[in-house]
Amino acid sequence: MLLGTKKTFVKKTAIVLGLMLAFAALSTSGFCKSETGFSIIVLPDTQKYSESFPQIFDIQTNWIANQAGDQNIVFVMHLGDIVQDWNDESQWQNASKSIGVLDGNVPNSVLPGNHDMSSKEETEKFNQYFGLERYKDSEWFGGSYPEGTNDNSYQFFSAGGKDYITISLKFCPDENAVRWANSILQSNLDKKAIVATHGYLGYNGERHIHNRNDNACGSEKENTQYIWDEIIYPNENIFLVLSGHVHGAARRTDPNIAGTDVYQILSDYQSEKNGGNGWLRIMEFLPGENRIRVKTFSPYLNEFKSDSRNEFFLGECLKKSECREEELCCEGKCTKAKCIADADCQSGQICLNSGECNSTCYENIKEKELEIQSFKTFSLIAAISIIIFGIVLVIFGKQIIDQGKS
Repeated sequence: MLLGTKKTFVKKTAIVLGLMLAFAALSTSGFCKSETGFSIIVLPDTQKYSESFPQIFDIQTNWIANQAGDQNIVFVMHLGDIVQDWNDESQWQNASKSIGVLDGNVPNSVLPGNHDMSSKEETEKFNQYFGLERYKDSEWFGGSYPEGTNDNSYQFFSAGGKDYITISLKFCPDENAVRWANSILQSNLDKKAIVATHGYLGYNGERHIHNRNDNACGSEKENTQYIWDEIIYPNENIFLVLSGHVHGAARRTDPNIAGTDVYQILSDYQSEKNGGNGWLRIMEFLPGENRIRVKTFSPYLNEFKSDSRNEFFLGECLKKSECREEELCCEGKCTKAKCIADADCQSGQICLNSGECNSTCYENIKEKELEIQSFKTFSLIAAISIIIFGIVLVIFGKQIIDQGKS
């Protein structure tokens, strides 16, 4: 009886040890990740859908709701200009129906663009359909300003092992809204912050936008620089700024007060066919790589835009193809390196005939890629070897027991 117990113990120990080795191999080879990726969906100006193509708006939000699980969609941010005409009841009804698909399914935020308010910046219709009453009881909803309205709001979500706060600001937020936003951000310094506002970047990435009725936006006509100066730059927890309003796609990266990169992105497709052909942004956060992959997809067309304005990475780069055409991938960052003479380059670099400053960047990145590939190959071989060793150990343990029986 004692011998049988001992044999069973040896067999079970061999099996457990083999499984442990296999699991360890999988973990070290990168097949098991502790940080889960997640996605945020960005809905740029939907005004033409609400006006003339409500079925496309429906397709967008139904796709989001249906993909929420598979793509781990944790939040949806609308960039304003929900409708084309602020006082058109049918357009608000269309928009409310489409965004209603997300209610109770995917946390989401909205904000009033210039088309969502009157020439006097009245937001009565916006708040009738997307006011505080619609969102205040959601567990992820933080609050809004001014009191009793949803003109400016903030929300919370947690994903990838981090806590986030999102702030949605009306078109051209005034000094009171700026002060409110800063107070909310300073009260949540432990959270990574995303800011959305309707107008911010121009087509070439400048902080100037076209405006309605020649009204000023900020301290200077058609200027949104104040949003950077007074909100984005001073708050070190902001890492991402999203905007629409200007037709097209653009982006820029600048360091904030703490020297941390802030990614600022424009997306607006309303000038394309069918009021925008259903294009939306998928922002896929990859915590294990410390990067965000940005994709532009249309559930209406079932197509992606693949040009560099619409598909790119934010964060560390691994190769030049992940950067804009005029940029190099140097030490993990996409940087402009155009030059005319050696004097245009940094110390230790020379200006090549191609107009690029040559340094060890290309060589380093190739070496880095080779190192990464070599490590992955080594890890895979090691994992397979350990798994085989574990299997052999299990078989060997079984053979010992079988021999004991005979």
